Amino acid sequence: MLRKGIKRFTCQDIKANYHPIKSESERLSKVLESSVKALLYPKEAQHLSTFGELSSYYVLKAIRQKMTQDSVGLQILKEKPRIRPPYVNIEELRALPVNTLGRKYAYYMDNNAFEIQERPLVKHIGDIELAYIYQRYKEIHDLLHVSFEKDVSVYEELEVKWFEFQQLELASAGMSALVGSALLSPQEAWQLFTQDGPKMIKQAKKAKFCMNVYFEKHFEQDFQEFKNFFLNNY
Repeated sequence: MLRKGIKRFTCQDIKANYHPIKSESERLSKVLESSVKALLYPKEAQHLSTFGELSSYYVLKAIRQKMTQDSVGLQILKEKPRIRPPYVNIEELRALPVNTLGRKYAYYMDNNAFEIQERPLVKHIGDIELAYIYQRYKEIHDLLHVSFEKDVSVYEELEVKWFEFQQLELASAGMSALVGSALLSPQEAWQLFTQDGPKMIKQAKKAKFCMNVYFEKHFEQDFQEFKNFFLNNY
């Protein structure tokens, strides 16, 4: 279900909204501004998205290092696949057998009225390869929900964020967990911090590094086989 012959991710993909930060002082200033706005206006997703990009530069370099040390990660960096049209066709995924990863993903997207192209493009990361890595992270997020069989409630979103923060160490994932936990009831927060959150951390340590998973090449694979490959790597 991965379409061949599609051009690689380049500046041309993101040029309409591309405003790379050109100095460290500007980056730090915007990190502070976006973090404050993310805390004050948690329902306005653009602030957290901006914070995520601007605070991720050094972490993305570490992620790239992990990808270059893995044969699949290196292949992903070379081919720069995208989880959006025309790279992935949701109609083809809907036609797959019900027990496949691709069909589960299509059901998840349809059931939540999500469009695979709605993840916004990166704007501020000046290094195009690091920009791609962050874009890739955003585009596999829904596949992490599917892999863990988590829906889109605030609680389930936070569970996935715990996994992401443990594996990727992105400040935006930590910020999401911090901001989002304020939306939980005291009972839910207690359960997340004492039970389910630690379980996700343990799972993150056990699982294959998510940025080294070529999800598209597993769309036709049996879902349980894929889960064993991804989540029980060690």
